[in-house]
Amino acid sequence: MPDWINPEPQNPKPATDLEWMLRSSLVSSEVLAETLLSEYYTDIARLCLELTGDTEQVPAIVCQTITQAVLQRHAFREVISAKTWLLELAETQITRRARHKAKLDPKTLLAKTLKPVAQEAANPPFDLQIPSLTDQRTMEYLSSIQHQIKREKKGSLFAEKGKEMLLAGIVLAVIFLLGRLSNFLWPENDLPQPTPPNQLQKLLIPEYLLKEWQLTPAPFTPNPPTEPLHMESSTDDIQARIVNSFMYWHTLWADILFIQYGPPGYIGPPQTVTRKQVWITQPLHTRVIYGPAGGEPAGTYSIVNGRLYWKVFQYQQIYENLSEEKVTDFDLQKLFLPDAFFLEEGIFKITGFETTANRQALILDWLNSKGVRNYRFWVDSDYGVILRRRQYWGTDPEMVLEDMFVTSAAFDENIPATIFSPYDFKGERFAEDYSGVSEQSGSRPIPPAGMALTGHEPKEHIPPPAGFNPSTSLLTFQWPSLITEESVPPQGIDLFAGIYFLGTIPLPNTSILACERSQDGSRVAFSTVSSLAQGNPIELYWIDLSEASILNEVLPNRNDSGDFALAPDNRSLAFFGCEAGPDTCGVFLLDLETGIYKKLVSAASADYFLWKPDGEYLAAVVSLVKSAEWQYVILRTTDGKIIYTGKFDWNRLEPDLEAPTNSWGVRHQIKIGGLGGCAYPR
Repeated sequence: MPDWINPEPQNPKPATDLEWMLRSSLVSSEVLAETLLSEYYTDIARLCLELTGDTEQVPAIVCQTITQAVLQRHAFREVISAKTWLLELAETQITRRARHKAKLDPKTLLAKTLKPVAQEAANPPFDLQIPSLTDQRTMEYLSSIQHQIKREKKGSLFAEKGKEMLLAGIVLAVIFLLGRLSNFLWPENDLPQPTPPNQLQKLLIPEYLLKEWQLTPAPFTPNPPTEPLHMESSTDDIQARIVNSFMYWHTLWADILFIQYGPPGYIGPPQTVTRKQVWITQPLHTRVIYGPAGGEPAGTYSIVNGRLYWKVFQYQQIYENLSEEKVTDFDLQKLFLPDAFFLEEGIFKITGFETTANRQALILDWLNSKGVRNYRFWVDSDYGVILRRRQYWGTDPEMVLEDMFVTSAAFDENIPATIFSPYDFKGERFAEDYSGVSEQSGSRPIPPAGMALTGHEPKEHIPPPAGFNPSTSLLTFQWPSLITEESVPPQGIDLFAGIYFLGTIPLPNTSILACERSQDGSRVAFSTVSSLAQGNPIELYWIDLSEASILNEVLPNRNDSGDFALAPDNRSLAFFGCEAGPDTCGVFLLDLETGIYKKLVSAASADYFLWKPDGEYLAAVVSLVKSAEWQYVILRTTDGKIIYTGKFDWNRLEPDLEAPTNSWGVRHQIKIGGLGGCAYPR
């Protein structure tokens, strides 16, 4: 039997130089990519040919596999060899490529798009013509790999910043949508079915890989203890311990609270308090349970050998997909599996040492390039795991936006293998500890519902003095019934400018999705939703700060659920909406002083509005009624004439280079979620 398909022994063996390179942060991406290509090109190409029979797919699969190996080097562990790990990544890329190409039902995808492997593992095909790896081809491969790595890292940075900006405002809407989303994506009669354990052999995966994928977590020998971090530790040592924290533990269990205190201008208790529990046995097994703090879990997911299984308890259906991540949860990644400690220029300084989650932790403050504190971290002194992460508002180092903190943790315990089973472990109750035993009600303390942090305390109703102009003041918003903990539903939102009370906005039982303030600071427009779970539409309103208790609806009794933007003249509002039905939708312009609106252009949807500073033109990304394609258009606001049509880069939020907007001196931006977009004057 050829060596390349022999099942590999499971007893420990000394690490090779290549395995050391995968674990070490001292090896550059370029050197690692070149070494992996040299060592495993033939193996990856052979697996590609065995599963697809198509030599034209080999270059793409080789480049994608090595790119993912470099980006996910933190996921490699010596439980399996480097070769087997690379081939697992290759199989994932082949399957994803087949899925994208065929767009078939997940239940029959592999059987219909991958070439059947008729041979047993002991009789592999010997007639596969593997393209030779010449010097020229090596250079081409390495160039493509480095390009993909840079593109992936740039996309990750953009995703990080985008999520940070949107998270505060839309988190409630996401929770409401969660239940409806499952039915929307998979109608009840066409749900993708999970793959039962006894059906794994039908997936046409080579037997040598299948045997290793079915391994359950095994007992282990913990890594030798390292010298704990302390107040005199160098910044290089601290950062290296954090970035490589996954190298110092084999198993992890943690109970975590995620608290959103609200954006600048929000007054009151935390907007959301979410609880999550995570079990990880490296390198192949993860379980996460999530739900509201103080309540029962809402859902769970497990990742087993590159496959994701998740369930929303309301529906009890297990769904399946592929996953290249050890943890798909973005928040958990920031705590336990950080690819990089910081994503922007700045410095951090040691500010203290204290106990959190019954563990000794070093306290670090992260200061941006302007010297303003943006984050505070509590770092486990032994493992380098982030036990707590606090985020502050960028211009106010005392206003807390978000806390993520571990309330209990366990490292290097033998976690029961059944916890990771997609079918045997139900996960319908939070666990008492790493064993998975359900906790007793009230056994773990939960923050009180009325807790408010610095910058979010209730304000007194102080009337403004005569002649007070609120247009240059910081706006804050307060939900009275939440502050007083009354049993009645909220009647509106109290609005303050600085220390002065302007009035109550008559808008009960709603969530603010996005908010924008006019350039002169005198008017505010915002989109709201009362209940996405009940299918209620998103509505658009505006107020004049001189008459804060008067709420103006943009399209009364109609649907105005799209993007919006206040004009540079401070009296016009551009928005997407529908007057009576789907055939009446378009981009509209409302005169805030007269209440008269006009349609600039008919469209099925529109987003990313951008005004030219002189107000003469409006740019937007639209899907016109007669075409399903998204187009980048520039409208003349006097008559709605389209004076430019082009393409839009959704990742960079930029139009084509020849677009006239590139000379306007302004750029498209993602709206800040919630009330944060209108708290500060421009």
